Amino acid sequence: MGRQIRFYALPSDELKFWEFVQSIPDTLCLSEKSSSAVIGNFVLPYGEELPKPIFRKLYIYRNRKLNDLMPFLRKGSRKVYSEEQMDYIDTGEIFYWIDTNAPLVEFISSFFREDGSLTQGRLWVDLYKLEGQDFVYKGDDFKAFYETLVGWIRKNFKKLKGIDGYFGEEALAWYKSGGRIV
Repeated sequence: MGRQIRFYALPSDELKFWEFVQSIPDTLCLSEKSSSAVIGNFVLPYGEELPKPIFRKLYIYRNRKLNDLMPFLRKGSRKVYSEEQMDYIDTGEIFYWIDTNAPLVEFISSFFREDGSLTQGRLWVDLYKLEGQDFVYKGDDFKAFYETLVGWIRKNFKKLKGIDGYFGEEALAWYKSGGRIV
C-alpha cells in the first residue's frame, strides 16, 4: 500500500532538497534509530554542509508535537549472526525505533556502491496504518505533505526517457559524463 518516488541525487542535489524540506513549517528530520527512548533524541539538525553520498535512512515528520510519536516507539536489540551457533545471537545492545504506522515519510539517500555505481534514493510513504485487523487512512494532510515533497522532486529534478527515477542537477551531469547508475 506504499507509494514512492525514486531519484538520483549527489550531495548538492540532496542539500537543495533538505533546504526545501526545512522551509516547510513544523517539519523535522528524524533518525532511524536512537540509543534511548527519549523521542527528542531522534531529531536531527538540518545540515548546512554537503551530505556524503553514503546510504542513509531518515524520516521526515511534519508536526512539532514529538510526543505524538510516542505510541509508535518500539524497543529492539541488536543481533549478530554466529557461525558457531549457526543462528543469530543477541548482543545485549538496545536501540529504539519508530514503527512505520507513524505518519512519517521515509527518505533513503542515493549512494555509491563499491563498484562506483550510483544507486537510487527514494521517498516512500504508507498512507495507511494497521489498527487491529483494519487499515486506517493516515489522513489527507499527511498525503498532501507527501505530495508536496514529491512535487518538489518532479519540479526540480529531471526525468530521462527510458530511465526509472529523477535526476538532480549534479547527478545528471555526473551521469552524462559517463557515471553508472543502478
